[in-house]
Amino acid sequence: APTARRAALSTLLSPSDTRRVVAFAPSEDLRRLALARIPIEGRWIDLQIAAQRVTASTQPSLKSLCFATLGGWLDKREQTSNWDLRPLRRSQVEYAALDAAVLLRILAKLEETGPVVAPEPEAAGETVAQLRTRAVVPKEDRRKAGWAKELWRVFCGQDTEPRFAICASSLKLVRKLRGLGFDSVTTAEGQTWTQLLEMARQDQRVVLRPSVSKTKAVPEDLFEVALFGGDTNQQLKEIIFAFDVRPTSKDLCGRCTICNSNEWLYAKAEEVTGEVSDRVREQYQVFYRCGGGRKGYWEGK
Repeated sequence: APTARRAALSTLLSPSDTRRVVAFAPSEDLRRLALARIPIEGRWIDLQIAAQRVTASTQPSLKSLCFATLGGWLDKREQTSNWDLRPLRRSQVEYAALDAAVLLRILAKLEETGPVVAPEPEAAGETVAQLRTRAVVPKEDRRKAGWAKELWRVFCGQDTEPRFAICASSLKLVRKLRGLGFDSVTTAEGQTWTQLLEMARQDQRVVLRPSVSKTKAVPEDLFEVALFGGDTNQQLKEIIFAFDVRPTSKDLCGRCTICNSNEWLYAKAEEVTGEVSDRVREQYQVFYRCGGGRKGYWEGK
């Protein structure tokens, strides 16, 4: 289960009396873990800070540190490659493995002149606790197409299409998402925000909410995306950009806008008598019923 997976990662990446965690300039790694709701207890050893004993620079690159301590240059050509594409190329896997493994060799070299310990919170910059309190991804971090897709993949532990849970006050957005084929649920009449969160938890859904909402808090075991758009169309564009999804003509009318069902049942004109007007039945011969609420549809509706 995703919750168990995140708990395992939290334990593995949290330092203990018998385990140290070594990283290089890890603020971005910690931020992404915090956004993915993977809490880290304790402090990591930041080799960029520890490296100040062997280099004049206060912020040396890993490439230069590798040369200063091990006498060789680290190949960083894959650093700017596309890491969103799956599967990763062999060269990317080898790069990621080397980028991590070399830290242990650098640590061993640095410890030849004395122990290396985790920096104090002030030296380490923003603390994990501070990072964890960010409930909303800052606007400046939302400029890359697919930024939420990347975090969602970490959060749920697999590369799956996102499914959404949205409050009933954004019903227009819910219907537009369904019309584009996105699995989207909301609260029925009489249901509460807490019940919607429980649906999101059970079905592993992304919680979408307007950024202006101060009362609709989202627990840490759920993945949320705050929407800054002022109207439904702007919010829809935000979602498509955040998850880097490109609906095609095949996706149009993919789900019933009323009940979210993606099952369509063929019906003849005489079978929808009483459901649609006589004028419509005379004009069209082919009808469809939604598999959930059995709502009638026809071409052009």
